[in-house]
Amino acid sequence: MLKVSKDAALERLQEIHKAMPRQLTWQDPRFTKWKALAAARLESVFGEDGRAVEEFNKIYFSPGVFTQDEQKNEEYARKGYQSGVRKSDDFFAAWEQRIKDYEPEPAGPAAEPAEAKDIAASDAKVFIVHGHDDGLKNEVARMLEKLDINAIILHEQANKGATTIEKLETNAADVDFAIVLLTPDDMGYSVSKGEGSKQPRARQNVVLELGFFYGMLGRSKVCAIIKGDIEQPSDYLGSLYIAYDEPGAWKYLVGKELIAAGIGIDLHRL
Repeated sequence: MLKVSKDAALERLQEIHKAMPRQLTWQDPRFTKWKALAAARLESVFGEDGRAVEEFNKIYFSPGVFTQDEQKNEEYARKGYQSGVRKSDDFFAAWEQRIKDYEPEPAGPAAEPAEAKDIAASDAKVFIVHGHDDGLKNEVARMLEKLDINAIILHEQANKGATTIEKLETNAADVDFAIVLLTPDDMGYSVSKGEGSKQPRARQNVVLELGFFYGMLGRSKVCAIIKGDIEQPSDYLGSLYIAYDEPGAWKYLVGKELIAAGIGIDLHRL
C-alpha cells in the first residue's frame, strides 16, 4: 500500500491537506500549482496506480454547468470549488486514518536488497530540445537547475569536429529524460490546401529530435511542452503534452513527469 514509511506518508498527506487553497476558483494558477504538487506527492506515497491517487483525480473543483450569464458562472465556479474543497477534506481525513490504521504484512524470508529506483537529481541529465524561443529554453533550464538536475543543451556542448547529428547522438547517449519545446517558430501549410491554411509550427529539427528521443528513451521519458496554438506533427496527435502557461503551473506538471520517470526531485524547490 505505502511506498514510504507510515510517518512519512502521514506527514506528506497532512502537508498537502494543510496547503490546499480554500478561497479560490479552479482556474486560479495557485490552485493549479497545488493540484499538480498534491498529485505528485500522493504518487510518492501510494504509487502512480494507487487507489488514493485514483480517488483524488476524481475530485472536481470546476462547476458542473456554464451559462451565458457571467454572474451565474461566477457563482457556479465558487460553489464548484467549495464542493471540491469539502470532498478533498473528506478524502484526506479518510486516507490519513487509513494510514494510521495500516499494518504492513509480516516480512517474509530475507531477500537481496532491491535496487533503488530513483535517480538522484544531481546525477540526472535532462536534454532540452528547443527552437528559437530562447526565453522558454532558459526558463526550462533554470527550472532544472532549481531541482539540481543537469540540463543538456546541444549548442552549449563542444563540437569536437562532429556533424550536428553526430553531436546529438553523442550528447544524448547517457541522458535520463528529454524535454522538447514545441514553440511557434515557423509557418507551414499543406500544398494541397494552399497558403491560406498556413499556421504556426515548431522548427523541423525540433520535430525530428522529438522522434529521436521517443525512439531512444521511450515515450515515458520524453515530455513535450507546447507554447501557443501551433500545428502538431501528425504522428504526435493524440499524445499527451503540457501546455505552457505564464503563471508557471507547467513546471509542476513537468516535475510530475520527472518523478514518474524515476528521477528523485523535490517539487518544493520550484
